[in-house]
Amino acid sequence: MVTLHTEERLAVAVVAAIHTGDVSRLEGLLAENPGLATARLGDDDPGGMSCTLLHIATDWPGHFPNGPATVAALVAAGADVNARFRGPHGETPLHWAASNDDVEVLGALIDAGADMEADGAVIGGGTPLADARGFGQWRAAHRLVERGAKTNLTDAATLGLIDRVESYFARTAPTPEDVNHAFWGACHGGQRRCAEYLLDRGADLNWVPPWEQLTPLDAAERSDAAELVRWLRGRGAESASETTVTSRGQHEVKTQRKRRHIELLLGWLDALRRRDLEALAAALDPDIVWQGLRKDLVCRGREEVIAAFVAQHDQNNEIDSIELIGGNEHVVLGVRLPGLRDIAGIQAEGEIYNVFTVADRKVTLIADYLKRDEALTAGGIAKAASEEQ
Repeated sequence: MVTLHTEERLAVAVVAAIHTGDVSRLEGLLAENPGLATARLGDDDPGGMSCTLLHIATDWPGHFPNGPATVAALVAAGADVNARFRGPHGETPLHWAASNDDVEVLGALIDAGADMEADGAVIGGGTPLADARGFGQWRAAHRLVERGAKTNLTDAATLGLIDRVESYFARTAPTPEDVNHAFWGACHGGQRRCAEYLLDRGADLNWVPPWEQLTPLDAAERSDAAELVRWLRGRGAESASETTVTSRGQHEVKTQRKRRHIELLLGWLDALRRRDLEALAAALDPDIVWQGLRKDLVCRGREEVIAAFVAQHDQNNEIDSIELIGGNEHVVLGVRLPGLRDIAGIQAEGEIYNVFTVADRKVTLIADYLKRDEALTAGGIAKAASEEQ
């Protein structure tokens, strides 16, 4: 087998033909140079790296002109569609096409016999599908599945294949590590339904993988999955900057409860504005109690609390300002309403304060106060502030 250094005239010519989509020129070079189709480009010395012409056809950024025709010409001349890169990994051309989201070339390689289950990916040594979903190449990932590529739990969760996710739990008992991995993948893929399913089955909301210091929330934000980010925030998810992570991907929450509680309530208020009843319920303990200004003014359970807040929100069209004050176990929400003069027969002075008690990232109790200092005292915030001074 011939190995050409990348600066040799023939190597430069064949690479140019492939990258410009000049199939006629490529076929001429293959005819004039027997063995070129199976040649490797690079350095096969110890510690060197080399690849095949099919790797050149699928190299970053991919999507070269006449890609499928180029693949067909190389395969017809004898190129090995499953040849491996030599170096720090052993990826095939199909791995590279998947990494570039080049579905046309990916299809041509599969038609020519490329092994969709070949290992060696830079993503965990896995298959081309592992590369596609790891790099967020969604068209290629789904095309591989359509063509028959096998999926593991993480693949299925990342791509939003909820039926396959459910089938894994029906057939086996995934380990906690598998569930965490799949949950992170679902957030990376912006797949809320799969994320909810996995969180309900014990996924760590703030799990950090060993390959990068990102929590599921960070992964969702990077993928611009805004709706999923709001849902995660509503469940109390944190970014990596809010946690201290260990080498095994576990985490210890920093002493940033105040910020976390404020962000939880911000997400809840946004859900209230959008009337996202599911997100509202997700942030509330099932047995939550909302205690009003009088003992007889009380709501019990998620449905009553949400219904009351939605009705109150609809009535309050003249809000002047709001204030959020975070504490270790509470958040105080202050609302100024110029027209608020009476609450169930109790005289008001244009403002109301709700003290939210938070435990395990859920609001368990809401209590109303007319005075700011009373609310701060009830929430332990005034006392905490004085102790810090």
